[in-house]
Amino acid sequence: MNRSSLGALLFARQCLLCNHPGSSPFFSFPNPSAYAPFLCFECASGFKAITSPICKKCGYPYDNTGEKHACVLAPRGIGHHVALIRSGYRYEDTMMETIRRWKYQQKHLLLPLVEKLVDLAMECWGGDFHDVDMVAAVPLAASDWRARGFNQALVIACRCAFHLGKPLERRLLVKTRKTLKQARLHRDTRMINLAGVFRIGRPHDLKGKTILLCDDVMTTGSTLAVAADILLQSGAGAVKCFSLCRVL
Repeated sequence: MNRSSLGALLFARQCLLCNHPGSSPFFSFPNPSAYAPFLCFECASGFKAITSPICKKCGYPYDNTGEKHACVLAPRGIGHHVALIRSGYRYEDTMMETIRRWKYQQKHLLLPLVEKLVDLAMECWGGDFHDVDMVAAVPLAASDWRARGFNQALVIACRCAFHLGKPLERRLLVKTRKTLKQARLHRDTRMINLAGVFRIGRPHDLKGKTILLCDDVMTTGSTLAVAADILLQSGAGAVKCFSLCRVL
């Protein structure tokens, strides 16, 4: 038995989501896959990346070129003050399960997969963020951070900053209180739920700066819109947003 065969037997990989055993250090994919070190082919097939064509402002993906949609960055939209939004994936299937396990079941082994997902999204959309001066994350309330042990948005922001070669501002924003889960609220009550919840964490000279604000999941854009508004009120010249995935 050669060395590679012995290694395959001793260190056979399992899919990080379904625990399907692999017979070699890398799963057997029909074509080379960026997910091969982490997932089986069936689970990896469930990721649905957002690709062009998209709305140039809010990043909403068009199924057909020219399809109409309610742009959240339109003049009367909740995020009219945000410069642009980009998202990496549709929040469904494998992406939904990955986020759920990572955030709520503390599956820290998923971190390399999440970083790879961010890397692939930045390869697609990073050019839209070449002019940012700093990267920040949507903050968690202190009680949520203690319970979870990490801020998922900060992990994503850290990877974006690394990819873009920009400084990461870890406490640019803080969340002053725990709020109800946005996903459980009606669209009309989400802005009310977030009223007064964010503030600047440390003194920063934001005058004229362009900031990339990161989060894990975008649903209606309310959270990003409220956080971006605080940054703009504090002197930022523009706020661009990135979410790892998006509810469509």
